[in-house]
Amino acid sequence: MHLPENGLGGQGEFGTCHPLVTAGFFFAAAGITMFSMSPVFLGLSLAAAVSYTTVLQGWRSLGKNLGLTASIVVLMSLINGFFTHDGDTVLFYINSNRITAEGFFYGAWAGVMLAAVMLWFSCFGILMTSDRLIYLFGRAAPVCGLVVAMIFRYIPLLRRRFAVIHAGQRCMGKTTSGALERARQRVKEGSILVAWSLESSIDTADSMAARGYGLHGRTSFHLFRLEKRDILLLCTMGVLTLVLCVGVACGDTSMYYYPRPVWPAWQSQILYLLCFAALLAVPFCVDLQGGLRWKQYDLKV
Repeated sequence: MHLPENGLGGQGEFGTCHPLVTAGFFFAAAGITMFSMSPVFLGLSLAAAVSYTTVLQGWRSLGKNLGLTASIVVLMSLINGFFTHDGDTVLFYINSNRITAEGFFYGAWAGVMLAAVMLWFSCFGILMTSDRLIYLFGRAAPVCGLVVAMIFRYIPLLRRRFAVIHAGQRCMGKTTSGALERARQRVKEGSILVAWSLESSIDTADSMAARGYGLHGRTSFHLFRLEKRDILLLCTMGVLTLVLCVGVACGDTSMYYYPRPVWPAWQSQILYLLCFAALLAVPFCVDLQGGLRWKQYDLKV
């Protein structure tokens, strides 16, 4: 049996960084993306998000992520195009309502922004395990930290539980043929899932209360230490994020879509675009450096 190429499973070298580094990167990447409507910035963020999701989840996830992105872009484009009537380029009329090209154009890039943010937080859910979330929020906001950790834990857990319930129902002979019967069966399985989840959440809350979680003066065990690498990454990402925040405040990371698209001068965007590219390249560079180090060790089992 061979170890993974970087020896760290599916999280990569970036997954071993301090939780402050990991959380800081994803909040910075998603935050800058949400406040940028320039197609160049959104396209760069989406490409980096799809690439890093593929690194974490494998090549099999690439088709699913691209399909999800395309669905979101098309849906947002249609919704904005048919319900927003601003713009000068009129395509046709529906009941005296103008359907403009600018509406579809703005909706498409809004969909790109939404897809990029969703993919970044998908990566966040993979790398930020429950112990990391509790470490970040446990002292400042213990209840908030526990709720966030449970939310990210329950998303994949509910899928696994539903698969178990569905398999158990099929083993009991609960097979269906018609669409109505299938709908009734899915509602029944969903009811079982809700009851199971509520009972489990009560047990979890009682267990945490019995251990004194959230009490004043309570300490918790963790293995996280800020190393030189983490401090260097925090400083680098902090400087890049600060520069990008200036660009967002000045409007140099966005553009006007109405009444017609006005492309910003590339001279005003080039500095912020380079900083954004450098920020998004941080996890790739860390993983690459970790992979090269493991290759030097030449560990094989």
